[in-house]
Amino acid sequence: MKNLIVVLSGPSGAGKGSIYKKISNMSDRTVRYVSMTTRKQREGEIPGFDYDYISIDEFKERETQGYFLETDFYDGNYYGTPRISNIEELGKDVFFDLNANGAMKIKEAYPEAILIYILPPNLERLKRQLGNRGDARIELAKAEVPLALRYEWLVINDDLDRAASDILSIMEVIRKSRMQNSENQSFVKQFY
Repeated sequence: MKNLIVVLSGPSGAGKGSIYKKISNMSDRTVRYVSMTTRKQREGEIPGFDYDYISIDEFKERETQGYFLETDFYDGNYYGTPRISNIEELGKDVFFDLNANGAMKIKEAYPEAILIYILPPNLERLKRQLGNRGDARIELAKAEVPLALRYEWLVINDDLDRAASDILSIMEVIRKSRMQNSENQSFVKQFY
């Protein structure tokens, strides 16, 4: 069965990283595709899991070489998703944690990608999640939320276990649907 490509997006503080960590504990079929950034590593982040941290000069050189599938500049830092030579070689369902612009670039490159937008249950929860990261992130989140309408799926993160289970359920439905569609095509082809 072909690997699934899943893009998780949502405002900062919605819990995308926590949800993926929970999913990876629930399923050994997943791998998180790691983006690169020029920002400083935050406390608790793991290089090679959360991001690959590189210098601005390294980033710009790789960008010039066409190394990235998509790039973004946010809050004074560069972010980029390296191109994937062959996603099947990874052997697992591949998760991306990207903003809406990055998600749309992945969808262009991989039309079969599943786009899932993560939201907290309300603005108050988001404010608590962001803590001291500032009001600017709240305003950015308010501006980003309408982009959720461009996604195929919306998951409300009011409970981490449920959000992770919901995403795994979405993936299973899509996997079965694609398998059924493939079987149907094979069956129909026998008639012509």
